[in-house]
Amino acid sequence: MELRQLRYFVAVADSLNFTKAAKKLLIAQPSLSQQINTLENQLGFKLFERDRHSVVLTNAGKLFLHDVNDILEKIDRSVERAHDASKGVVGHLNIGFLNAAAKNFLPKLIKLYKKQYPDVNVKLNYYQPEELLDKIKTDQIDLAFTISAGLHDIGDIETRTLFTPSNYVVVYEEHDLAGRKEVHLKELMNEPFIMIERESSPQSYDQWLALFIKQGYTPHVVKHTGNFDTILTFVEAGEGIAILPHYLKPLSDDSVKFIKIKGDSHYFEIVAAWKKNTYKINPALTLLLEKIDQIKIG
Repeated sequence: MELRQLRYFVAVADSLNFTKAAKKLLIAQPSLSQQINTLENQLGFKLFERDRHSVVLTNAGKLFLHDVNDILEKIDRSVERAHDASKGVVGHLNIGFLNAAAKNFLPKLIKLYKKQYPDVNVKLNYYQPEELLDKIKTDQIDLAFTISAGLHDIGDIETRTLFTPSNYVVVYEEHDLAGRKEVHLKELMNEPFIMIERESSPQSYDQWLALFIKQGYTPHVVKHTGNFDTILTFVEAGEGIAILPHYLKPLSDDSVKFIKIKGDSHYFEIVAAWKKNTYKINPALTLLLEKIDQIKIG
């Protein structure tokens, strides 16, 4: 049984006239009659009672027509949805992001994207930097908003730089440096530092460590923690100082002071990152990347 035979059957059933149905289908009437005969033989029952003057649906034909119409409608709908999915306007998009780094642009981006493509189901997942690397590497997410550190270790990766954050020395309000506008890293040799655990972001951790070593010393780290929010809490409590990107400032209050670093304070970039083959697998990604140029980032 072929799909075209079902469409031929519906056309005849609608007009109850083989000549009219053949004209509508743009095929010869004898060919149409042959296809209906073949369908009836395959089914093992008559769909029409016909003579030279009339064509009438049998009871079996009436029931079959009802079900065939449902089948064809579902097929047409499936083809239409699949076609939309091939263009990226229907489907799913799985996004991983660094919470604070993406906070100033991700809500606006998703809102803009969903306004034009409401039938794409967007899933957002917050991960630490090392987790994001793993999720991209293992194709568990379509797109990551993350730091640039470590991405070169993943094959077939593409990135788009969103912004380059400046890093600041962060101290509690009673600290001797709290009133300063700028500070050099050499001045922090004897300070107690609170840093992210290396397991959470080994690449950025190593970059920061190398920066201190370049100044001639290894920082005195008194605490390691798994996320930046906790670092801010420890700094606020007077447990030590930290070096953090400026985009974390909105997460703090007035009791925490962000001080500019003299010299180069750019350790990494915030990027959108995806596997090259994701374009082909999920065209919804292309449409989202197009929206990035329409919002303010950084």
